Amino acid sequence: MTTEFPCNNYSTYNEFEYLFKDIKAQNNYKYIKIRNTDPNKLTKTDLVEIGAFSKQEDGQGNNLNLVQKWNHADDLDTIIRNAHNISNRKKFYELKELANGTISKTSNMLMRSIDFDKYKNAASFIKEKAAFTAATSMTIQSDKMTEFFGYFQVPENGNYSFRINGDKYFFYYDDAALYDYSEANASLSKISSQHSGQNVINNLFFKAGDLIPIRIHINGIGTDFFSITKDNVELKYNDVFVHLKKGGSYYNKYLMYFAFQPSENKDGKYHAYFIDNDESNSYNSNVSSIEAMKSNLPLKYHKIEIDVPITFTSNPISKTSSEIINANAPEGARVSTTGSKLFYDDNLKNRIITPTPYTEGNKIYYEQYDSQSGYYITETNGTKKAMFDVVMLLDDRRRGGRNYLVQFNIDASYFTFKIFDKNNILRLGNDKDKKKDGWIDLFLFNTNEKYKFEISWKGNIKVSFRRRYKKRDRWYRNDRWVWGGMENFVFGINNTQQSNEKTLSNIFNITQTRSIISKENREKYNVTTFTSLTQEQKEKNITDDVKPSFDSTGNINMSNFNGVNPAPQYNDATINPPENKKLTTEYTYELDNPQGMKNRSVYVDSSGQLVYGYTYDGKTTSSNITNFSSNQLCNNPDNCNYSVSISDNGTISVYDNNHKQVGNPIHYLPQYIDSNQVIANENWKILTKNSLSNNEKLTPNGTLNEIVSSNGKYKLTFVGTKLYIMFCTQSYSSDDNIKYGVNPQYNNILHTISNPNEEYYLYRIHSNPFVGQTMFVRNNASENIKTLSFLPQEYDKVFTPDYYTKTSNVASVNTADYRQVNPNGDNVDTCKKACDDDNNCEHFFHSNGICYLDQNKNPLPIYTNKDNLGYNISNMYKKIYKINSDCDAEQNEVYGVDHAEYSDYVMVYDSLKTDYENKLPNDPALTFNCANEELRHCKKLYKNNYNSQGTEGFQEGQTTLEESQQDLNDTNQENKLFYDHLINKMYDISTNHLQTGEYINSTFKNGNADKNFNFNKYRNEKYSKNIKDWSMDQNEEYSKENALKQDYKTLLTHENSMYTIATISAATLIITAIILARE
Repeated sequence: MTTEFPCNNYSTYNEFEYLFKDIKAQNNYKYIKIRNTDPNKLTKTDLVEIGAFSKQEDGQGNNLNLVQKWNHADDLDTIIRNAHNISNRKKFYELKELANGTISKTSNMLMRSIDFDKYKNAASFIKEKAAFTAATSMTIQSDKMTEFFGYFQVPENGNYSFRINGDKYFFYYDDAALYDYSEANASLSKISSQHSGQNVINNLFFKAGDLIPIRIHINGIGTDFFSITKDNVELKYNDVFVHLKKGGSYYNKYLMYFAFQPSENKDGKYHAYFIDNDESNSYNSNVSSIEAMKSNLPLKYHKIEIDVPITFTSNPISKTSSEIINANAPEGARVSTTGSKLFYDDNLKNRIITPTPYTEGNKIYYEQYDSQSGYYITETNGTKKAMFDVVMLLDDRRRGGRNYLVQFNIDASYFTFKIFDKNNILRLGNDKDKKKDGWIDLFLFNTNEKYKFEISWKGNIKVSFRRRYKKRDRWYRNDRWVWGGMENFVFGINNTQQSNEKTLSNIFNITQTRSIISKENREKYNVTTFTSLTQEQKEKNITDDVKPSFDSTGNINMSNFNGVNPAPQYNDATINPPENKKLTTEYTYELDNPQGMKNRSVYVDSSGQLVYGYTYDGKTTSSNITNFSSNQLCNNPDNCNYSVSISDNGTISVYDNNHKQVGNPIHYLPQYIDSNQVIANENWKILTKNSLSNNEKLTPNGTLNEIVSSNGKYKLTFVGTKLYIMFCTQSYSSDDNIKYGVNPQYNNILHTISNPNEEYYLYRIHSNPFVGQTMFVRNNASENIKTLSFLPQEYDKVFTPDYYTKTSNVASVNTADYRQVNPNGDNVDTCKKACDDDNNCEHFFHSNGICYLDQNKNPLPIYTNKDNLGYNISNMYKKIYKINSDCDAEQNEVYGVDHAEYSDYVMVYDSLKTDYENKLPNDPALTFNCANEELRHCKKLYKNNYNSQGTEGFQEGQTTLEESQQDLNDTNQENKLFYDHLINKMYDISTNHLQTGEYINSTFKNGNADKNFNFNKYRNEKYSKNIKDWSMDQNEEYSKENALKQDYKTLLTHENSMYTIATISAATLIITAIILARE
């Protein structure tokens, strides 16, 4: 798309000439490097104090994972300078991601809501796990607390005002709105509808393109509750608010947090711990923890366990076994037997197979059958035997009395069979009789006649039948049979010519009515009758001399009683003594401090003792915490109502109903704890319960799970399953310089940590992503255009290394991102040459003959002073560039300026895009004014007009530059020839001049002269800019050739002037002489 410039409609030389002069006059261009006001004097006043971040009282919840970027302790100013450089650098990379779309901008803010009564503080939205959604409009409800978060995208430079209204609200902007927002640092707030609050902030200056974080927590109703105005004009919500995304997820802008810890030597130096967005540091997790933890009290929680000695005694346990009795007592228990009995069990029901037998005389008969299938089945040593009747019903298509040819199939791994007809064996066989197709040979079978089958088999079995009238007939498709007295079954074959008959399922798995089998077909067993023994006759108490005891594995083995006969009466029985000798043992066990106790509680019992109650292994019991003597307690316990409380010094006392202390206070706090360091917990003060009456129990999960001293310093409570006294100390300390997390002071602390400061006191620093960046400045006073543009990645033709500044006696704290170069000896020039040739090198360190070259184009090195141990003493060299420009400018090198000088300039953020359309050309001819977009465009248009149309490109009657030149040349043809000759000679001189300069410069470098002398730099500074000062035609792009041409034009003009003056003088003299002669 062609940019609309006024010169698009120009047609005369004069129009272009005046435009070119005007652009150059109105626009001031320069190159600057942004720096802090004084980069060497960043102090703690530049820090933003966030506060102490501590764990929750129960030790659960979020964690902060801070890391050290260097291991040594350093002075505060050096840490702050390095932190500032790290943060600035990361913020700059974030700007690049925004410009190039890696971080995308989406219209509207984000919002989430929770029930109003669940809002306790600024972290409530996170603790309630409320999720963000896009807010297409800003609406609030009276029963909700709503959070809005997003970025105000500033449309233009200027002063803006924020205004908010609601029943309750907290408003945050800028960095405070990102992560560490809390009610204490809200810029506008109103704590309830009954209170008034500040609701407006006026005249905040913002720059065009900036993204200002905004966060609102609000309760109220409606939509007209928040506004942004500029010059009393309200901005539209959908026009100015966005939220950010990266990789498909919501994204919040980067902030770097860090904390301090005094060095071990207490020498005024500190260790630094950082949260930044290194991948290994889980940045998102850390800042989420900051959001969740910011409302926690700045306290370090400590707990002292109350060790209650508990010995549990179980209820009596009785077990009986004929082999081994196992106590199954918990590990570490002490098992004691309280009684044992050895006996025989002669219960007939355990010795006779069901169902209950019937008798004939002294014979006992019983049958075995499968109650599920209804078939008469016996089993001996894994072999089953079944007997059943089969009746083939008359087929409707055949007349009665006909014989049929029948085959049957027995599907089992092993079987034998017998077929009976009226108790005559018709056929017998086994699994060897099966043919290839699996069927047994044909035999005659009459309809309506009963046949008895007896089959023995192992494993599973399936029986099938089929019939036909003649050998060559088809197998019948439909048949009716009666099996074993069961209901009729119908089965047939598939509708084919072949014998692919369909068989019944395994008949022994079908539930049917039990078959009636006559007594004569049942198997009979002889059982001798006897007189049953009484219980007393069958058992024997084990005397103490042979009482069994549990071995080390918790067992009693029956083999210990092989010689003991509990029922000698069996010797007189008519049967042999049964073998099922049994032992019954009764025992208890004791266990110290059992694990897995339930229903824990602390209370004062009716006798006045403080006890620890619990349930274990089904038994509810208690153990004494106190053991007051009887003379310390009431004479009549029925008239005493005891209570227990925790005092303001952390002791526990029991009182009677007259509030008289029973015995002495119980001390659980170790002597090393300094009570002066214990501070009150404001949340504990809210709890009004500081005692237990004799009908109240302190429990882990009940409504009453803690009592607190009246001063809020001590608490008696369960934490998990253990009873503790808890107290708090301040989670941070301070010295004359800084605040920091407190080192552990007590052995019994709530959190065991590896880092020296579990409770961190966090800071952040005001970052500026432009610090260290080289910018292209444009200032057009008449049109009030003030812009700062970033340089393109490739700009090495305009900026070339010139020299290096040196900082002595410093050391890099991290050489991992540096390239190592080993020069010959200690020649630092080799390092400079290597850095000159590397576009990614902005600085290097030189130490002990080794160079460490920057590989990240980092203008903000991280380094420390020489007196920090563990680092090689070195010098730091920072590259300074000279500006190669063929344009009219007096600036030869880039110089640093205070960022405050350009605070009202607009940043051209698009210049960070890799495909930025208007990026600065990497061309010395297009620098400073020559880089002006309008000037470049119009010059191109001017040249195109002339080259394509010659003098016809301009309107008639206008004098063009070429016309003027032609008139001059026609008048001085001889001088023109001399002009051409002179130009050629001057080119020769110029070439020799350059060669001579390079030779002299080389000689100076390699000889004994001053090694720091740079002849080229001297020559350029001395002469090059003056060439431009001699130029007459301000419209031409400058080079040495043009300068030489302009020199000749100047001489030629001067000569013509002399000719003109001489002619006029001569004419004047002649006229004067004539006049005088006439007179």
